[in-house]
Amino acid sequence: MRGKVLLTVIIVLVFAASFVGQWLVIRSESRATENAAPFPRGGRIVSTSPSVTEALFELGLGDSVVGVTTFCTYPPEAQKIDEVGGYIDINYEAIVALRPDIVVLLKQQVDAATCLGLLGIRTIAVDHTSVEGILDSFITMGTVCGAGSRGEEIAADLNGRMRIIARKTRGLSRPKVIVCVERARGAGVVSAAFVVGRDGFYERLIRIAGGECAFAESKTGFPMVDAVDILMADPDIVIEMAPRLEGTGLDRRSIRKDWEWLPEVSAVKNNQVYVFSEDFMVIPGPRFILILEELARLIHPEVEWD
Repeated sequence: MRGKVLLTVIIVLVFAASFVGQWLVIRSESRATENAAPFPRGGRIVSTSPSVTEALFELGLGDSVVGVTTFCTYPPEAQKIDEVGGYIDINYEAIVALRPDIVVLLKQQVDAATCLGLLGIRTIAVDHTSVEGILDSFITMGTVCGAGSRGEEIAADLNGRMRIIARKTRGLSRPKVIVCVERARGAGVVSAAFVVGRDGFYERLIRIAGGECAFAESKTGFPMVDAVDILMADPDIVIEMAPRLEGTGLDRRSIRKDWEWLPEVSAVKNNQVYVFSEDFMVIPGPRFILILEELARLIHPEVEWD
């Protein structure tokens, strides 16, 4: 009981004065491991996000992962691992109980890194907000967590697949694409919607796939637009990300039907509205290459894809 009280006090103090403890954050290092302690053979790893969990399994480190979040459902084996809360509501007591040798965070989880540092738990932070960051994270995690050159091999393979797509779409026309990530669905209208803007991830994938992001000039990563904005942008292709439809009473057909409210839009007129309900479409992790390949097939169906 005394230990639990002490842990609670530490956590409260961390979040009450996180601005003082920022220097404790262990920053993401692109190739950094020179000063890091060697990862022990059979070491224990805790992941604090779905994308990190996927990357660790891809690196062949699944047997070392002893803790994941409640949202880590892929690969299926991850669902059998002890949970340590969510992305924001991390259960620090559960992490301590798992006795990890390292906790892998996303770079945005600054408070978590500070708290875990005070608890004496080693962390590394990786960047999954961009394609380059994801590729680099394989190398970082692979080196730090004892996967040898596996991280470099994965990054090289993904880079090669990206180059093939970029080469096949080079010089082709660039259809204008809207990617909708959130809105009120199933109402029969499209009024307010959050769409991809200058986010550094989806926008980059659209460009590699041979398209043009309709709101790339936006000052934010995911601007909110209304029907007038969409009409003025007049996209050639509309892609809606709608994962986890189970239990909502909606399906792909009903979501596509909402867009019929805007018949003047080229994508609607030409039946170029698509709905993706696969979970990986909204997880910027190692399966980003599947997002890219799917985008390329939709944007340029005239190309012979393998």
